[in-house]
Amino acid sequence: MKTIPRKYPIDPNNIIINYHLGEFDGWLDLCIKALHLHPTNIIGTLAREAHNHAFYALESTLSNAEKLSRVRLCHSFVLANFLIGAGKDGVKLTIKNTEITLLSERKRDFMGFEDWKTAYDVCMVMRDMKGLQFLSTIDENVMRQANQKLTEYELAHFRLLSHFFTGGENTGTLLIDAVEKGMKPQENSTRTKFVDLIRVSEMFLLQCIIEEDEEKFNIRLVEALKNHKKYWETKSMRHSTNGYFSFGLTALCVMAVDAKKFAINVESPYIPRWLIFREYE
Repeated sequence: MKTIPRKYPIDPNNIIINYHLGEFDGWLDLCIKALHLHPTNIIGTLAREAHNHAFYALESTLSNAEKLSRVRLCHSFVLANFLIGAGKDGVKLTIKNTEITLLSERKRDFMGFEDWKTAYDVCMVMRDMKGLQFLSTIDENVMRQANQKLTEYELAHFRLLSHFFTGGENTGTLLIDAVEKGMKPQENSTRTKFVDLIRVSEMFLLQCIIEEDEEKFNIRLVEALKNHKKYWETKSMRHSTNGYFSFGLTALCVMAVDAKKFAINVESPYIPRWLIFREYE
């Protein structure tokens, strides 16, 4: 079993992690109030915050059951953001035994590709096929009209993942197009590095799943984890919660295990095996 450790180990008793865990219940109370007052305006912000809370929980000393509850909450928020902003039927959220009904209303904030990709990955990790079906059928014009400008690479990657999930026959062509666009310079050097190390690595793993190549998948997974470390564990980025864990790589491992019965011959704190193999049921 190959192991890819962190460059900078994270202390689960870290004061910042414990602060956020301690503030969690109070944050949920604020969520309930905010959603009653300004649901459309606040849901995207809450989705990002729930995402961060999930990352703090995953690096904590909480039990796996407690960690899972934070990931599920993250899933509820990131999906609700798109059900409200791009759906028709609204959504019902249950927070601390309080049910909140939110109506759909077109919006532009937090509707860009990276927000969509986060929702897609979290739905995959949670095995939410209904959520993935919805995300895969969103009209690309929703992202074109978002406040975040949609790039050629992002549109190509969106088309690839949407098409892949809905079982289209042009996945190979779309994969080549997305990889080619992902390997070109992006809007700035930071984005170029992120797409090259993180997103292109994920697409290579998807290719292995499509080709049903378990051995190559594990080789590519090692490379992708090293690239995750290379991007996120620099002195300037090491404290970003986004680097604590990879929903993207975990989602691909879940897909490989569930759809193709691949063995995952790599261990890393970036891809918790208990999530991949449902060691919480």
